[in-house]
Amino acid sequence: MRRNLYDVPYVEYDDDKFLYVENKQVRPHIRVLRELKEVLYDKDFADKSDPSTPLYYMYRDVKRENDAAIFDAAQLRFDITIVEPLHLGIERNKTLGHYHKVGLEGFSYPELYEVIEGEADFILQQVEQGHLIEVVLVRAKQGDMVFIPPGYWHVTVNASDKLLVMSNLVYRGVEGEYDPVRNHGGVAYFELLDGSFLANSIYGEIPPIKHVNPRQTFKKVTDGKLYPQFIKDHTRFGFLTRLSSELQRA
Repeated sequence: MRRNLYDVPYVEYDDDKFLYVENKQVRPHIRVLRELKEVLYDKDFADKSDPSTPLYYMYRDVKRENDAAIFDAAQLRFDITIVEPLHLGIERNKTLGHYHKVGLEGFSYPELYEVIEGEADFILQQVEQGHLIEVVLVRAKQGDMVFIPPGYWHVTVNASDKLLVMSNLVYRGVEGEYDPVRNHGGVAYFELLDGSFLANSIYGEIPPIKHVNPRQTFKKVTDGKLYPQFIKDHTRFGFLTRLSSELQRA
């Protein structure tokens, strides 16, 4: 059975997590358990489980045919990620985690996420010259948007026992850097099933978690669904491709 995203017919997904755009099937890149083993708290669980278990599904550059010119003009990419409501031992299912490399322009690009269905905990951290400066937790529910500042490492946790469906809007030339997250065994904290957070000892001294609501991550995010907002006026999202005063966090 297919379900609509945004309550419109042009983007749907089915029970196998395959996405359909204008009735054309789009196959995902599937991130499986073996790819996250290094960043899991419960290594014993990983050793005893099927390494090919799908954890989440990533769809890159999702768009309607008639909208392609708008995305080209904006140099932005719209992605959809579907995260299973799985338990990874005593930890909640999560993404691998990454940050955006510094590009040829000399700076890293930000990113804007949207929770379409379910609940998500975004764990962000700032690392400067190998030192952990800040750890931020943003708890988001359906309809919330979360802004990821340039250079921040970020992981998304499925914070409920329901499917998490989220989208993101990002500069199409951005490159994700995953190895530093793997080398550190994940980000600074693991989110456990009971809602608690366990510090990752690999980091040594870790700052306490700073709790921030989605609206505080970026003041100019308005109500409404991301894809339709972008198509209506893509110039409002120019902050994702340049450095400006708009990138100030609350």
